[in-house]
Amino acid sequence: MKAFILVSLITCAFANWPISVDMNCDTAQSIILCGFEFTNNANKDLYLLKRNTPLEGLLSEFIKVSPSLGHSLLYEGPLIYRLPPTKDEFVLLKAGKSISTSVPITDAFSFKIDGIYTVRYIGPIQYLSVEEMEIFEEQIRESQIRDAQIRIKQIRNEQIRGEQIRGEQIRDEQIRDEQIRGEQIRDEQIRGEQIRGEQIRGEQIRDEQIRDEQIRDEQIRDEQIRGEQIRGEQIRDEQIRDEQIRGEQIRGEQIRDEQIRGEQIRDEQIRNEKIRGEQIRDEQIGDEQIRELQIRMEQIRESNAHKLIEMNIDDAFNLLKPEHQEQVNSESEMAHFESCSTTTISGAPNQNDETLKAHQKLCDQIAKASGTVGNNDLYTTWFGAYSDSRSTIVKDVYQKCADGLRDNATIYYNHGIFCKPNTIAYTFKNGVKVYLCPYYFKQPTFCDGNAYTKEATLIHEWAHAFGLTDDVTYGATNCMNLASTTPYKAIDNADNYRFHYCNAY
Repeated sequence: MKAFILVSLITCAFANWPISVDMNCDTAQSIILCGFEFTNNANKDLYLLKRNTPLEGLLSEFIKVSPSLGHSLLYEGPLIYRLPPTKDEFVLLKAGKSISTSVPITDAFSFKIDGIYTVRYIGPIQYLSVEEMEIFEEQIRESQIRDAQIRIKQIRNEQIRGEQIRGEQIRDEQIRDEQIRGEQIRDEQIRGEQIRGEQIRGEQIRDEQIRDEQIRDEQIRDEQIRGEQIRGEQIRDEQIRDEQIRGEQIRGEQIRDEQIRGEQIRDEQIRNEKIRGEQIRDEQIGDEQIRELQIRMEQIRESNAHKLIEMNIDDAFNLLKPEHQEQVNSESEMAHFESCSTTTISGAPNQNDETLKAHQKLCDQIAKASGTVGNNDLYTTWFGAYSDSRSTIVKDVYQKCADGLRDNATIYYNHGIFCKPNTIAYTFKNGVKVYLCPYYFKQPTFCDGNAYTKEATLIHEWAHAFGLTDDVTYGATNCMNLASTTPYKAIDNADNYRFHYCNAY
């Protein structure tokens, strides 16, 4: 297929250029209104790209405004990150015909002092012939198919990563469950051992109580036996006395002899009883000492145009100043990150969690990307031939981004007023807000080489807002060509930072 080339012109308003631009500026009350007229000087119809021209409004820096003394004024209009153009962004300009428009440049530039100002048209004038437009449309269709295939692949990769993460989470949960079950089993075993120990101690106590009862029973039986013995002796004594009384009557002498023998018998009996009593007490004391010893033992236990004009401003104080801040609405969601400051997501909720994840990864990775800046292949690919002065500028842009995210309460606004279907995002220099547009929400979350992702979009936008870079060109091939041919432009192009950042880890 024939290669497509979008032609860029460097033109003054001369008739020999295919398309020329003429302009004029006037003060109208509190604004400065600049008119622009584009003329097709060719003998055939041409499609003129409205992007980066006043034909689409003041949505890009297509002019430079400079006072007679001092530096150019800062462009304060939106810096819009977009996909390659589609046919609806072109206007058909018939041969010999012109198209004109006017824009209030006070919407994007702050005029603070009176004096002479130069307004120079710097925007590219890009066009296609009718035949080239047909080829262009075919390429768009092919590109859309490729983009769809890439998005499908990215979605599949995210699904795979998500399944891997879920698998790891499931394994972690299983490990935790097993650990919990193991601890429960150990706790049950400990409780079981404690219960068994208490049962054993209970049995020991019961055994001791049984032994004590047996000892007491034996003591009671012994006392009963001794009591019977004593009662028997008493009965015999009474019989003896009776016999003595009867014998006294019969034998006086025999009585005295029997009395003597009876006293001897009683003495022996008394001595025997004392001996048995002492033996019983000794046995009781020994049993109590043994029980005390047993009780004590149991108690142990992430085409520039060069057209320029001059104008005189004599009432700068009363000119309007740029305003572009939209209000945060009631649906805002706020989050705070250790490596950044607080960030808020405003507007209708749309993938807020993914934006916060990309923001957090950006906060963590900027320092790492800055750390790779040096005389190496990664640097020369995206910023061109190495030099100390240019590498210092690159590091400074990264540092401004890191400082801006750390020191400011940043805001992401879902669906800003300049969003269109093929718009990714936009922001303003020296701002703290990034506006997220339809195509942003179709992107995967984290950097994946040169692919469009949410994280890549955020570094691109903050390189504008905090790093004060411009949009010179887009896309990996264009950015590498820019680095190779004009390194001083590459270090001022936001997309070059996007590609360097995402390939730095």
